[in-house]
Amino acid sequence: YYGLIQNYITFQNEGPFAVNNIAVPNPVAGGAPVIFNGTTPINKLRFINTNLATLYGFDAYGEYDVLPWLTPFATLNFVEGWDQTKNEALPGIAPLSSRIGFRIHEPEKTPKWGVEYYARMVATQDLFAASLGEQRTGGFVIHNIRAYWQVKENFLLLAGVENIGNRQYQEHLDLRTGSGVFQPGLNFYFGMKVSY
Repeated sequence: YYGLIQNYITFQNEGPFAVNNIAVPNPVAGGAPVIFNGTTPINKLRFINTNLATLYGFDAYGEYDVLPWLTPFATLNFVEGWDQTKNEALPGIAPLSSRIGFRIHEPEKTPKWGVEYYARMVATQDLFAASLGEQRTGGFVIHNIRAYWQVKENFLLLAGVENIGNRQYQEHLDLRTGSGVFQPGLNFYFGMKVSY
């Protein structure tokens, strides 16, 4: 896809937040509150319209049943956006990313159970809105496993493990506060869906 967008809503950097006479509880038991003054590492952003922006990219997905119980799959997502007025990348644009994996499942048209492994691969983001405090973020690969079991027509169980290997990484769309925010390490999840 490709788009020319007039009056695209973006941001303007208003500088760091000022903190004046903010009382924070003292970590020492019974101590007087601590008063903070100064600025934070977080910038104020105000919505504005830019005269002209361009967005272009693509999305792709494919899967194939190699065997009745084995299905490899892959996705690929890319978008690039430019503020043509400032000749700078648009803010909040994720880098090239892909998921590649395989699913082992019941050999039926509508499987009642399945186990899936996939690697999520994200490229380095070198296109960022520096004037708004965005920064370059490195690429990463994380490995995940998830499973489901349709116990009954109206009852589904899910479970998974994310970030196998406990990799430390940052998403490009995380809040930019200087050194940034890191994603959680190895984690597990469980869930169920009941329909009635």
